Amino acid sequence: MLDQPDSGEYYCSGHKTSDMKDAGLSALRSRLIGFVFQNFHALPELTAEENVALPLAYSGVSGGRDPRECLAQVELAGRRNHRPGELSGGQQQRMAIARALVNNPRVILADEPTGNLDGLLRDEILLVFEKMHKKGITVILITHDPAVAARANRVIKIEGGRIAADSLGTAAASAAAEPLRLPRPVSYFSVRTFKRQALATLGCMRRNKLRSLLIFACFSIGIGAVTAVLGLTGSFRKKVFGRLDAIDPRVISVYPAAKTAGLSFGDAGRIAEKVPNVEAVGVSVASWGAVAAGDNKTAAPVYEISANRMRASYSGEVAGRLFAADEADRDAALLTYKTARELFGAEGSAPGRRLKIGGKEFTVTGVIEGVDLEETRGLNSSRGVVIQPGAGENCGLTDRTPRLFEVRIDREENVAAAAAELSKLLNGEAGPGLEAQKKFTVHQAKFFLDAMKRTNNFFKIFLLAVTAIPILLGGLAVVSTMLLSVGERRAEIGLRKALGARRRDIAAQFLMESFILYAAGGLAGAVAGVAAVYKLASLMKMEPAFTAGSVFYGFVLMGVSGLLFGFWPALKAAAVNPIESLRGN
Repeated sequence: MLDQPDSGEYYCSGHKTSDMKDAGLSALRSRLIGFVFQNFHALPELTAEENVALPLAYSGVSGGRDPRECLAQVELAGRRNHRPGELSGGQQQRMAIARALVNNPRVILADEPTGNLDGLLRDEILLVFEKMHKKGITVILITHDPAVAARANRVIKIEGGRIAADSLGTAAASAAAEPLRLPRPVSYFSVRTFKRQALATLGCMRRNKLRSLLIFACFSIGIGAVTAVLGLTGSFRKKVFGRLDAIDPRVISVYPAAKTAGLSFGDAGRIAEKVPNVEAVGVSVASWGAVAAGDNKTAAPVYEISANRMRASYSGEVAGRLFAADEADRDAALLTYKTARELFGAEGSAPGRRLKIGGKEFTVTGVIEGVDLEETRGLNSSRGVVIQPGAGENCGLTDRTPRLFEVRIDREENVAAAAAELSKLLNGEAGPGLEAQKKFTVHQAKFFLDAMKRTNNFFKIFLLAVTAIPILLGGLAVVSTMLLSVGERRAEIGLRKALGARRRDIAAQFLMESFILYAAGGLAGAVAGVAAVYKLASLMKMEPAFTAGSVFYGFVLMGVSGLLFGFWPALKAAAVNPIESLRGN
């Protein structure tokens, strides 16, 4: 039943046991035969009642007895909430007998049940067996004590592995036994069995708090790390790559390549006239002007930059908002922090206030850190006012010189040809040494977008590699802890198998334990990861770019990793030899 014979065959009710599969043998152990061991083999963390109830988790039937009734039968009803260490040797053996009775077995196999007991306790245990025998239960008792054997109604003497004698004893006649019928194996999908397995798993986790806490921490740290990494890198990507959506791939930027070169408003007209497929030409201007807000006045740089370019090129903090591209914001203005403090005392109070540039009124929509143009001609970019192109007319600005052209082409496929025509128009025909003498830089936004997309794709691959590290470490930690658990629980596994657990029951218990801890640890890790993302993003002045997909991704990766790594310990536990484990090997 628990071991494989070296030779010979054993038949149970006409069936050769060597031909039975694990499920059939487990059904015999759980519902036909009750085992009583010399060393009791009780789980020390369980109470007497919980130890007696162990076989019910694997029987899969509703015909089992109430564990309290079985304890009462062996006169232990008052000790049901005591653990094995709190019971005497005789009480522990009676508890083991009650455990053997809980599934109403037809046969009791008792291996030296009185070997570790004194004479008084021995008689007490034998009396219990005699009562069971009178109720129709076959009791097969292995002993070296002739006094014990003398109380049986049949004695079979074995020497050298062979039957040496077979005789009747002096015991009273027992009740007539009914013919044996082999129990059917338990259905794998039995709801009752699953419920009992789940309760047994939860009880095991409760009794081994430290080990459960370690596995919980592995899953929690793994999923928390993945969630935090995905959230933080997503926030970083949003800050770095988020501007790409505001960049029009049809736009070609033109700016001076040398300090001796300069753009003019006439160049904008030439471009619109001579370059094919031009839809519009935007002019960014840098100049100086008198800026006033109430009694506060200052001379500051004035930049005329399109709303689209501001949204595409500016990635710093904004108090308020950037102006929009429609006509409603034609009188809108942005101030740098320094200029806002000069005019209003505090940058936070500037949005919504009015100011004048050379007598023309503007409304402040936002305050920015600074201005970034490819060529500012020595202007202080940390000071100044930004208005929309053309809004600087009639403002009394000095040195109102174009610094940047934004040429928008009608269709994206025409951009390359238009860029070549632009370069030819502004720099002349191509020739030897032209690159060194180039006056103007013609930059296609499409090239920048393509480069950034390639960088973004590389970033995604890098991100996958980074998230694999905590997944791998978490999985290795889980498998290490679970393997240690298998080693520590060999005696428990052997006992559970002896009480009717199938190999898949043992494997399922370990996998169920992994899954419960994975779900609980994953939830805690996800919450901690989300909190870390929001906190760190706030400290780094980034907008959290967080989606439910990030949490789901972490759960799936860690779940697959943890459960895959958990299969090895589960299979190792299922393969434990019950005889060796019960012997302490």
